[in-house]
Amino acid sequence: MSPKEYMLAVMRDESADPLRRDRMAVAVAPFCHPRISDNRFGKKDAAAEQAATAGAGTSWSDDLEYGEPVVRAN
Repeated sequence: MSPKEYMLAVMRDESADPLRRDRMAVAVAPFCHPRISDNRFGKKDAAAEQAATAGAGTSWSDDLEYGEPVVRAN
């Protein structure tokens, strides 16, 4: 039994102490329900994605390098 399964079993056990059940519910929640802020795709993310592929499909797209940025020494 994994730790997550154990916490869920305790949380669902109606004969367990209510305080213990509450603690298990709080402890297991991050593993069952990710925070909304962790999955946000905002304006900055959209702009970065568009900038990364801005030249795709153009006549000069073969001249562009996609992928990780190249760091050049001065």
